[in-house]
Amino acid sequence: MVTPEAAAKMGLAFELNNDGRYIDVVATGHAGSGSVSAKLIDNGHMRIWSVESSRVELSGLGPLLYDLLMDAAHPDPITSDRSAVSTSAKRVWDYYLNSRPDIEAIQLDNPDDFLTPQPDDNFSQQSAMNLDGFEGWPQSSLSKAYRRKDDRTPTLLALWNLDVLNMS
Repeated sequence: MVTPEAAAKMGLAFELNNDGRYIDVVATGHAGSGSVSAKLIDNGHMRIWSVESSRVELSGLGPLLYDLLMDAAHPDPITSDRSAVSTSAKRVWDYYLNSRPDIEAIQLDNPDDFLTPQPDDNFSQQSAMNLDGFEGWPQSSLSKAYRRKDDRTPTLLALWNLDVLNMS
């Protein structure tokens, strides 16, 4: 994974735009580029930011972009696209679920209240069902939303302090 310090040494520059409905994170530089975009979904009870697109041309840059997106969405969690996810993107969500003790996984239900009777956590589970089937979707990394446990934004702050992040 590319760290903020390694990204700065590679000459990468980051642009973060958040208009309250969409967040766009873009990294550019001679070493490569990448981007991730998310859309706010509000079911009236809970707000989550759903990744709509991601593109990476530099190996190891994806996790840094997702971490920056998570920090930009704070305090709301981020989640995968609710309708379709590539296998490479699923690996990022699997990593958050299984290998990041600093990240909280929040279980989301489907619109039919399959897991809980209340509508607070109801969001589409199409991407989880497409990749993991009806029986497996509740255990899928795609059926959850993610945020930092400690209420901090370390990736955003590190890139800002390294003077490689522009926010608007």
